[in-house]
Amino acid sequence: RRRFPQHEMNITLPTERIIALILATATVALPALSQSPPEAIDYEQARLERNVTAIRITEAIELDGLLSETSWNLAVPATDFVTRRPIAGALSGERTEVRFLYDDENLYVGIICFDSRPDRVAVNDLEEDFAFSGSDMVVIALDSLHDLQTAFSFRTNAAGAKADAQISAAGGFGGFNNDWDGVWDVRTTRNDEGWISEFEIPFKTLRFST
Repeated sequence: RRRFPQHEMNITLPTERIIALILATATVALPALSQSPPEAIDYEQARLERNVTAIRITEAIELDGLLSETSWNLAVPATDFVTRRPIAGALSGERTEVRFLYDDENLYVGIICFDSRPDRVAVNDLEEDFAFSGSDMVVIALDSLHDLQTAFSFRTNAAGAKADAQISAAGGFGGFNNDWDGVWDVRTTRNDEGWISEFEIPFKTLRFST
């Protein structure tokens, strides 16, 4: 059984571009089932309150899945994820930290998935465009047009496999175009606290409203 922490937020860039983002992770741990049922999530209010600032950098980022550059320490992480399953809206049983950096060309996303049982992190697929089931993974969906109708999805698992898609709101964001292949990259590492993913997403891969 798995938990699916989900966090919806806005990434604020000093260039005044705002990217709505949905981030989901899957890991093998579950929150305590004895906790009281959570209140229903007010997604409109969450969009107003859940904001994270991407830090503009001049330091070169080496994409190695380590988040070792000084710039990563400047970014305040998004935390306090909640679960989608098995209890929607419950506080996640494992900590996740997500940081955002950018320069003239790229958006960088660093995600630390802490896990109390790192030996049980699951990886069952190393192929490009791997399936949603069977692996611990992180998924980033960027609504770069800020229209709440479309998004670009980027995902990786703990072994660094890559998958991407275009998403439309048809069927409640159920419209996935898995044939889309964007220009981006990711690296992952594992340690005794869990695993880390480091994304590099060129702005030219995304579309922005004028």
